[in-house]
Amino acid sequence: MRPIKITTFTGLFGILSPLVGFSTVFYAIRVSPWFNWSRNALSDLGVSGLSALIFNSGLVVTSMLLIIFSLGLLEYTNRKIGKLGSYIFLISSLFLLFVGVFNERFGIIHFYVSVGFFVSLIISLLVFGFYFLNEKSIFFSSLSLIVGIIGIFVWSLPWEGVAIPEAVSSLAASFWSSALGLRMMKIRKESSN
Repeated sequence: MRPIKITTFTGLFGILSPLVGFSTVFYAIRVSPWFNWSRNALSDLGVSGLSALIFNSGLVVTSMLLIIFSLGLLEYTNRKIGKLGSYIFLISSLFLLFVGVFNERFGIIHFYVSVGFFVSLIISLLVFGFYFLNEKSIFFSSLSLIVGIIGIFVWSLPWEGVAIPEAVSSLAASFWSSALGLRMMKIRKESSN
């Protein structure tokens, strides 16, 4: 039996995290007239100045919200494959925290945590796709697999800078976390009927 109050509460963080994340990223872009979508990485915003403060703190706060959401996913899912997807998503959230802490000035460390974030995010979505298929939830199975495939596709294309694949894969994952967060928030109403 799922702890309804915890799952319902943590579902909210699946919705809040993309709002905080994208708000801070776009604000950091707004104060950075030098930023170019086709030539830069989003992490370039986190190197120095006001944009670094906005961008890095935004990533840290977003990752903390996602960690709480991940803990809710652990309560929401059952079966080993659901738990596996939840743990991988938690790892992805921790990598995002490290992206905000270890900015590009940390060199190779930043590269590894950035790659770790996007790779673990995509893997978790694919695992969730199979979990929801097993649970007979065609909508969330399809959504998880489509978002995971979008991530793979967008990263397989040649880019001068990586801001576009970063934004596209993150936006797709944000739609997934918001939809699933909303679903988790509805559990209390369904269980009381």
